Amino acid sequence: MKAVTYFTLAFILFFPLRSVAAYEITPGCEKALEQILNLQTVSARATLKEESILDKDNHYIIFLENYADIIELLANGNKAKYQKFLIRLDDRLNAMEEENPLSPYYRAIRAEMLAQAGMINILFGDYLSGFSKIYSANHLLAKNCEIFPSFRMNNKLSGAFNIAFDNIPPVFKWVTRLMGMKGNTRKGFALIENYRAYVKGHHGLEPESHVYIIFAYKIISEEEKAMHTIQAQRDPAYSTLLSDYLYVNLLYKNAQAEESIKLLSMMRQKKTEVPFIYINYLYGKAKLSRLDDDADRYFLAFLKESGEINYKKEICNLLSWHYLIHGSTDKYIQYRNRIKGPEAEVTDRDREALVESQRKYSPNISLLKTRLLISGGYSNQAEETLKKVSPSQLESAAFRTEYYLLWGELYSGRQNFQKAFGFFDLSIRQGADIPEHYASEASLLAGLLALKINRPDLAKRYFKIALSLHNTDNVYLEVIHKRAKQALIRLS
Repeated sequence: MKAVTYFTLAFILFFPLRSVAAYEITPGCEKALEQILNLQTVSARATLKEESILDKDNHYIIFLENYADIIELLANGNKAKYQKFLIRLDDRLNAMEEENPLSPYYRAIRAEMLAQAGMINILFGDYLSGFSKIYSANHLLAKNCEIFPSFRMNNKLSGAFNIAFDNIPPVFKWVTRLMGMKGNTRKGFALIENYRAYVKGHHGLEPESHVYIIFAYKIISEEEKAMHTIQAQRDPAYSTLLSDYLYVNLLYKNAQAEESIKLLSMMRQKKTEVPFIYINYLYGKAKLSRLDDDADRYFLAFLKESGEINYKKEICNLLSWHYLIHGSTDKYIQYRNRIKGPEAEVTDRDREALVESQRKYSPNISLLKTRLLISGGYSNQAEETLKKVSPSQLESAAFRTEYYLLWGELYSGRQNFQKAFGFFDLSIRQGADIPEHYASEASLLAGLLALKINRPDLAKRYFKIALSLHNTDNVYLEVIHKRAKQALIRLS
């Protein structure tokens, strides 16, 4: 038994991307993975068919066929496609059951398939099935890491699990506790970075590693760090539509809407074999932050094309904002009311939309325009808009708190730190006793600014203030408190 194990490990070391037994990542498989990540799933299946003729026993092909289904469901899935996928998943797992468990790929591939399927379960509202599959995947992977500790292909999923379990949203934390799923963020990033270095220069595998890196940073709300990391590592020769889309999403999240619009305009011209409705989703958001009068066109296209419920409440909220700032009051009311529909809110963005719809007042149009312009990086236009607002004329403490918060953000972006801290402090004092989240957000942003200028003690003080504000229980505060807690842990 030990001789077999030593032989297996030696094989892995000398042939790092070649698998043993019935799993082999051939150049054809790399090509198929690249096609899948480019949403060319029809072409990918044709490539895999050719590969199966060359080696019908290579079960890495089964994994990639499953991967193609996953990408199609993520890009534009519906319940009918989802149900058919579940049947195919069972067939594929059964087909792989007979393979040699001495292969390091055996458990690793099954674990990744189960993790992907679990994510799809959760996306379609099957939470019990989803977390059950993720639990099984974690168990398989842990076993594989124990038997094959030097098998670097473990690191991709192991890294992702460590980060995800360590930063699970509060609404799901009880599930991971019940199932004993724990993680370590620092270890997770080290594992994913190790995997990225391992697959560098391999088509399909390298851009996929960037997808994992981006999602990892998004989980811990470090989009700026993710953007700089991907910019340093990104090689256009190995990019794919999916990795490019996620990179553009990072640009948008980092107040670079103009560059996002430019790149998304080019991406919209690319032909895919799977409708990629999320380009309209992000394109509309970037154009809304520029206050374009046609942003609604892309939101409406997303609503029409989307087969399932996720992000629909967010889009209805963004549509209501669009119509409010462009003077269409009836449409503003129409889409604000649509947010309150019976669908469950799975994503944070949908939960935020529900909070907005439940407020007993409409947004202040000038503050809303300023907020959108800041989010897109249009600071000059934002300042011009905000200058026209007098805090003494704002009828509520919520508006005044947001007003000071927005000035803090503007000055922070311009590196006028003294004025930024001054306005953040005004926002904190003004909003300490109101139910809205603005004062807590001001505390968080002040803490992050203090970190950026290397003032850790000041940062700690602001993060603790953010955590002390519990005026209401909603997703905004959940996210703010989570980020504040993470920052304090890193500072300890």
